[in-house]
Amino acid sequence: AIAMLVHCAAEPMFPTTDLDRPAIPGFSFDAMNSENVIMKSRASTKLLIGFDSPNMIISAEPSLVDILEYSNLEAVGRSIRFMQGPSTHSAVLQSSIKNAFFNQMGSGHIVLYTRSGNPKNLVFSCSKFFPSEQQSEGCLLDLTESDAISLQTASQDSPNARAIVSASSQFDVQMVNIAFQNMFGFAHNQIAGRSLRCLFGPSTNGNQVADILRGAASGFTSCARIVLSSVTCSELSFDVCATPVLSPAGDAISSLLIQATPADQCDMQVDDASIPFTALLDPFPAAFPAPPAFAPFPP
Repeated sequence: AIAMLVHCAAEPMFPTTDLDRPAIPGFSFDAMNSENVIMKSRASTKLLIGFDSPNMIISAEPSLVDILEYSNLEAVGRSIRFMQGPSTHSAVLQSSIKNAFFNQMGSGHIVLYTRSGNPKNLVFSCSKFFPSEQQSEGCLLDLTESDAISLQTASQDSPNARAIVSASSQFDVQMVNIAFQNMFGFAHNQIAGRSLRCLFGPSTNGNQVADILRGAASGFTSCARIVLSSVTCSELSFDVCATPVLSPAGDAISSLLIQATPADQCDMQVDDASIPFTALLDPFPAAFPAPPAFAPFPP
């Protein structure tokens, strides 16, 4: 199950501890049209890994140090296993590496460990790397920082309306806070177990909601302005953000946290009017991304 958190946005950063009213720098919801969904930029890096066990790292980008604190020179020649730890779901990664050998691309959530021994939530994608001369064949592993939070953090109460929903296609509501009940007029026992679609009204853009949920299910916080409906069928515009939530074991995204704040309560002034709105938009990560065009790794 995946839970989502809906947030009101004011600046461009998405805190991992205080989830209320995340800020999106240089961005105004007033510039957003009904099709826009905002996602923040994230650090990423690439590793080239051998298919044979123990999956040695053949090459690595220098940006590895920004994510896991290891230099690319330290990583090359060692097994990918040296980055794994107690919360690493190694079977998922191993399966994806094997599938890449047969030209099957895949992605998922993984916990790897930094040089200082801290767990790092990452979204990974695997694809087969087709080498040119003097290059080795292997699995191209793309690692991107994830916005996933713990279930404990997601369950904290807030003055803003929050709901935790399942990751199923229906996005069934699992839990709502008092602010959510007051905002939409549903008692907990009236909405628990029902699809999130019970908040849809005639003006709700279902495709936009689906984009936000898919973005969060992929490991990334995403935000948009969406029209939702109360139990009395009154429609109101909300500034919404969705955040992925980890399983109790911390080894997979299991739910999504949703937080909604009425748009007229959000202070969304553009900090830098010279920043084009489209520059803040990231494409949603594909469930099975195409093999990226890739230059040879540095030695």
